[in-house]
Formats: sequence, C-alpha cells, structure tokens
Amino acid sequence: MSAEFDLGGVVVEVSTSSEECQQWINRGAVQMFGFNPEEAIRCFRKALYFSPDCAMAHYFIAHCCAPNYNDASGLDCSQGLKEAQMALETASQAPAGLEDWESAMIKAKPHQFTDEESGDGVSRSYCNAMRPVYEKFGEENTLVAAVFAESLMMLAPWTLWTSQPDVKPAIPETEGAGESSGERSRERPHPPRPLPLLHPHHGAVGQS
Repeated sequence: MSAEFDLGGVVVEVSTSSEECQQWINRGAVQMFGFNPEEAIRCFRKALYFSPDCAMAHYFIAHCCAPNYNDASGLDCSQGLKEAQMALETASQAPAGLEDWESAMIKAKPHQFTDEESGDGVSRSYCNAMRPVYEKFGEENTLVAAVFAESLMMLAPWTLWTSQPDVKPAIPETEGAGESSGERSRERPHPPRPLPLLHPHHGAVGQS
C-alpha cells in the first residue's frame, strides 16, 4: 500500500471474491468516514475496477454523494440516486449473492434521494427505511448501527439540541444506536481498528 492510502486499518467486509476490491473498499471507508467523499469515491471506483459486480461499492459511492451531517445538500444527489439504483441492479445479479444486511441497506439507500418538496421529507423517508434494517441487523453490525444513527441525525442537521419539538424524540434513539455501536466495536477480541462512530452530541465522527 502506498503512503497515499496508508491511513489506518478500518475494515468493512463486503461480498466480493476479489482481495483487491476488498482492499479498495477498506481504503474508501477510511476516506468516507473522514468526510473526504471525493477521495472515497475514487477508491470505490477502483474497487469496481477489480470487481464490477460488487454491489456495495456502488452503495458506498451513493452514500458519499448523499446529504450528510456536515453537508445537508450532499455532494451530488443526482449521481447518488444513479449509484443507489446501480447497487440494486448489481445486487439482483450478484452471482454469489449478498449478505442479508447488505441487501437490506442497498434496498433502503434510494429513499435517501426521494424527490420530495421538503428536505425533511427525504430525511424521514430514509430514516424510516433504515429503522427496520437497524432493528434486524444493528445488534451485531456496527456499520448498520452507525448509518442508522446518521439517518436520525439528518432529521435536524446541526440543530438536534435546538430543533422543533417533533424532532426531539429522535435524540434518545440516535444516542442508543451510536452508543451500542461503540460498545460492540470495543467487544471485538482483536479488531483491526474500530469503525468510526457517530457522536450525536457534536455531530462529529471519531474512533471509539
């Protein structure tokens, strides 16, 4: 690995038979969680070069293009929707199939780009789509828990503590998803490095 990409040992295992693809997924994850979406996308594109049938590479590109807590308008929502749809299409044709949690997250992702008049509507649609994914897989999957926590935070980006009362009930749910995710990372016997986790109190992403 060149020094350019030697940024840590985050591992996000996805369904792929290509070691090179998995390496570039991991490198992209480091950039994505570090709020460097452009570089993350380049890494995920490289993953697709080695494994064109890697549905999660398309998923992560869509995630990078989508609105996030630091940029509520998103990098490129039009491209994000295309990538989310590509993830769905690729997943349906995956020769070896996907893990159930991957399929569930891929099915939820297009909701993040729903064409609504209100940005709040988009956030709620995606949050509602992610909730059953979290309820089914979040207990054991740190990534699922972190993504769901972020979807809750996007109900009121940077205003969780000053927003309208109808958003307040989401705060304990956000804290629960983020904190339980951190606990699971610490419980791993020899993790290469915990996934970056969301901290709803200050909207940052850090290492547990």
